[in-house]
Amino acid sequence: MACKLLLKRKECIGAGQCEAISPQIWKVMGDGKAELRGATLNPKTGMYELVVDDALLKTQKIVAGSCPVGCISLEKS
Repeated sequence: MACKLLLKRKECIGAGQCEAISPQIWKVMGDGKAELRGATLNPKTGMYELVVDDALLKTQKIVAGSCPVGCISLEKS
């Protein structure tokens, strides 16, 4: 079952747990905020979105739970 990974980039504080847990998908950029690689910006919500498959889902649940400000979430797609 695929899920949509969501990032509220404006709320990111650049703690870096996401990148430490899943560097293939997450990177803290020079502006101190995380980037969700391969994601697209949804102009309606202002969130970055990336569909992840079952192979990545378990790790991304850990990532979402580790974000200290809760700007990363998962949604069934």
